[in-house]
Amino acid sequence: MRRLTALLLAATLTASAQAAEERVLCVYDPMGTNGVAYKTADSWRGVTAERWGINFTLRAYIEEKTAGDDLAAGKCDAAVITGVRARAFKLKSATIEAIGALPTYPALKNTIFQLQRAEAAGLMKAGSWETAAIYPAGAVYLFVRDASIRKSTQLAGKRISAIADDDAALTMIKEVGATGVGSSTADFGAKFNSGSVDACYAPATAYKPLELHRGLGAGGIIDFVLSQLTMQVVIKADRFPTGFGQWGREYAYSQFDTVLAKVSAAEAEIKPKLLPIPEEDKPGYDQKFQAVRVTLRDRGTYDAGILKVMKNIRCQMWKTRAECATSVE
Repeated sequence: MRRLTALLLAATLTASAQAAEERVLCVYDPMGTNGVAYKTADSWRGVTAERWGINFTLRAYIEEKTAGDDLAAGKCDAAVITGVRARAFKLKSATIEAIGALPTYPALKNTIFQLQRAEAAGLMKAGSWETAAIYPAGAVYLFVRDASIRKSTQLAGKRISAIADDDAALTMIKEVGATGVGSSTADFGAKFNSGSVDACYAPATAYKPLELHRGLGAGGIIDFVLSQLTMQVVIKADRFPTGFGQWGREYAYSQFDTVLAKVSAAEAEIKPKLLPIPEEDKPGYDQKFQAVRVTLRDRGTYDAGILKVMKNIRCQMWKTRAECATSVE
């Protein structure tokens, strides 16, 4: 009897293994297999194998454009990329990284909650592509080599490194009268460290792996959140079972606090370098950010519906904001 039971169990396991579907998940992480994004994807792989019978082979990329290009070319069935790169697939989820839209992590979490609901599923799809998860990757700050900079007007004439196809960052740079220096995720840090630019945009999670302390020197990090970087799992929907994307978004939301704790550890390292800005200057930043969001919405870079979701969240959390009395956004 025991032998029969063992044989039946072995047959069941063999059939299960044969039924498992093999897929490739390409993961952008500037730290390769040692970074938060890769480790989060590795955890996701284990859950998808158990829940869906999908065995992901993970491939690490330290250059994001290559990961995105491989996904588009069919070399990956899914990829972990930032919202900026997700824009290339016409996905509206990229709008969650809109400049100045989400000043805090509670606001980001609330937005991800809204977007993971079944009612928002249509917003997460574009043709054959679908956003199957959104994870926090850290607030984005402006790193400057000159610690005397506190106001946006002081950025006029400065050279600022920005990802070459990040329309939002380049538009914001132009708004403050600075010059955008097109870069890639692989070299923007090097340009800052070498002194070929005066400033760069980056989350705290990039500080250590890209050794940004070398470029920072006696400078600092402007203590004002410019945007929220996210890592998004983009899938070729027809390569996955019906309902997989919805499940993935819900699961990622359930892991928000766990992933954010890892991001927060990186932010603790930059705290001594933060440069406070005058409280009276903050409304001016908000106005500039809104002007840029509206410009990019009208240009088609940002999705109007998701911008409205984020505005509603801001006005629920901070009812006295000037924008709450207008219908500009």
